[in-house]
Amino acid sequence: MNNPAKPVNYVPSIRCIVPPEAWTSSTVTLDEAESHHLVRVLRLTEGAEVRVLDGEGRWADGFLESAHKKAAVVRCETIHTEPSPRPKIMLVQSLIKHARMELVIQKMVELGCAELIPVAGDRSVVKGKGSAGEHQRERMQAIALAALKQSCGYRLPLIHAPKQLQEVLEVLQDCPCRYYGALEPESKTFREALRGLPAAPARIALFVGPEGDYSERERALLREANVTPVSLGPTVLRSETAAFYMLGAVRYEFDETPGETV
Repeated sequence: MNNPAKPVNYVPSIRCIVPPEAWTSSTVTLDEAESHHLVRVLRLTEGAEVRVLDGEGRWADGFLESAHKKAAVVRCETIHTEPSPRPKIMLVQSLIKHARMELVIQKMVELGCAELIPVAGDRSVVKGKGSAGEHQRERMQAIALAALKQSCGYRLPLIHAPKQLQEVLEVLQDCPCRYYGALEPESKTFREALRGLPAAPARIALFVGPEGDYSERERALLREANVTPVSLGPTVLRSETAAFYMLGAVRYEFDETPGETV
């Protein structure tokens, strides 16, 4: 099928996710949910232009070759790979009320966060235990997927089921740069902490407490694990605002740092 020449900066408005394992040739088959959305909801027909991405940095523009409602097929043009960002940002977010947590997920995708580790904190209203925790993770992943499409991003964050703070600290003990938003007046500012680094780190972990802040027990755990306390300004921020602040500060400080193509 011959398509007319497109402007240099042309970007198809329709974006869909194709898992990495499905990229086996110049054509990719969409799953039932994506196919239904394109064919039944958006009412696209054969020849419609779409952009497909795998959520790990790979993408391609193409056109709908088969408009099957359960297994639509897209024929891809040149496949591209976006460089992975540096630093890789991991957000360790204490669980907060559902609507606010969903907002955190949307904005972290827009701000290029690579990984979300929800924490069921001492003061978290939502605990996320057992099967409820896995249901939460699936819901968070769906929100992140929609945010990725809306924001024209290329990398879908890895989202974990809720964990305990002690468990997270053990997993991230080898991460070289770890910070938590603190209310202690002696804490250095987050800007000072970031600008004191000799170069952009490969990874950075940002710990954000729940409504009411971390408990004394949790602050002791953070100190014992050598997580650096940082001030986020003279006012007390909501948990979700603190997450946006820290993510935005990291992006502002290191946005010009070249990533790696993987």
